[in-house]
Amino acid sequence: MPFLGILLLAVQIAFAVHVVKTGRETFWIYIIMFVPAVGCAVYFFTQVMPDLGQSTTVRKAGRSLVKAIDPERELRRRKEELEIADTLENRLKLADECLEAGFADEAAELLQSCLRAGYEHDPDMLFKLAQAQFQQQQYTQVKQTLDELIEHNPRWKSADAHLLYARTLQALHKYEQAMEELKFH
Repeated sequence: MPFLGILLLAVQIAFAVHVVKTGRETFWIYIIMFVPAVGCAVYFFTQVMPDLGQSTTVRKAGRSLVKAIDPERELRRRKEELEIADTLENRLKLADECLEAGFADEAAELLQSCLRAGYEHDPDMLFKLAQAQFQQQQYTQVKQTLDELIEHNPRWKSADAHLLYARTLQALHKYEQAMEELKFH
């Protein structure tokens, strides 16, 4: 029983500090202190929870938790969106989810269809395609894709792309070229 009393006192102090820090009305301190459990519950549900919904940190944590519980939820949602509206944007979002989920074959297929739709030299799409090809261990195609990306977009810069290129060269047993790629980028 003393443990619960100490815990309740700690919660009361934390909420009182929260009242002061956030500039809320001081009557909340009286409610929290003189009606301990009920006051804390009311304060939490009326003042703290609405703020939590607006916090980007809390939203990110919530998304991470949902992803841990149901890793393919977002993938299913993106597939449904593509079925409803077959747009370039929906294809790219689904390709991103496929890459993240490790479905490189699907991602590569989606990205190639986007590239054929008039975006054959888009650097971001080419880079994502190279990532999918790397996941598929198609190192020769990765090198070709990245070479094409640089050929058609010489001003496009990405440290991640250079690292992927170096890793690809290493996978192709071109160690000296891989080291050179890492030196200059």
